[in-house]
Amino acid sequence: MRLSVHFAILIFLLFAATVGGYYFLSVVDPFEARTWQLAAFYSILFFWIYSLTSLLGFALRLSFHRSLSTRHVLHSSQRQGVMLGVLAALALMLQTASMITL
Repeated sequence: MRLSVHFAILIFLLFAATVGGYYFLSVVDPFEARTWQLAAFYSILFFWIYSLTSLLGFALRLSFHRSLSTRHVLHSSQRQGVMLGVLAALALMLQTASMITL
């Protein structure tokens, strides 16, 4: 895929996750949420963190290292975004299940 398509998808995911998260938090009570509602919340959270960190990571890496290939920077930023999204969603799942306390 071209880089512009990757950016369009990431921006769309960020916008959709922001709107979905706002709607979800205004409609659903987190203390009385069912399993599928919690799963929807964690997926929204994952996509929001993934798209935001991928876009910010790409911009920061490219601003500091202009000699790197943009495709390489984009792929490494997306890998980091996936890792941070999974870690954040997993930490909140464990905290909801009272397996960890922060």
